Amino acid sequence: MKKENTTTPEVKLICGKTESEIRKAYFKNTVNELLADIQTASIPTEAQINELMAFLEGLKENADSFTKRVLKTFGGAILGIEEEVKIPTTEELYSELSKEDLKTWQENVDKAKKTISAVRAEMAEKAKNHVKTSQDEWVDNAIVVESLKRWLAQHYIYLEQLYLKRLTELIDKNKISRREAEDRSKLVPEFSNYKNALKEYESVSELILLYKKKACIN
Repeated sequence: MKKENTTTPEVKLICGKTESEIRKAYFKNTVNELLADIQTASIPTEAQINELMAFLEGLKENADSFTKRVLKTFGGAILGIEEEVKIPTTEELYSELSKEDLKTWQENVDKAKKTISAVRAEMAEKAKNHVKTSQDEWVDNAIVVESLKRWLAQHYIYLEQLYLKRLTELIDKNKISRREAEDRSKLVPEFSNYKNALKEYESVSELILLYKKKACIN
């Protein structure tokens, strides 16, 4: 029987820090603290400084490249780079003036959901086929899904507004208590739409935590 190799792989250090520690500092915007910590431990050599700078530059290029791919496909608004479309209030829901804004906003919500679903499906397929995922890819996925989550938050808040509007109508029209109106409202589509959107948002929040855990980002 072949003996299993249990040798722990050697961890590469740059200026006394692991690549994982440097990557975490870069994406958490704490590089200044990282550099101070490095210099507190010892004064790095010129070669070590150059190695660190090259690694940080590689992280920047990878992040920029990934962001550009998303922007090319879905446009700046999907990452909040373009001016954000305001969520319509309940008073504006049926206004002629808000129809175009509502349409644009809904298109961005749909794009965000489509992108997140694609990321989720790709990672599920890799797991199913036992394909190893690099730490950089976990980081990329965490960044893009995190940036898109706000559209899902806006979506469930918007649907909650519609549900509450319908609830108020039931109370006023039928002269019933709020509790009875809430029981009846569970049968209307506004209730199920709102609840499904909320569950979707919560599911994506859990997905982000998983990706961050895999990427070793706290």
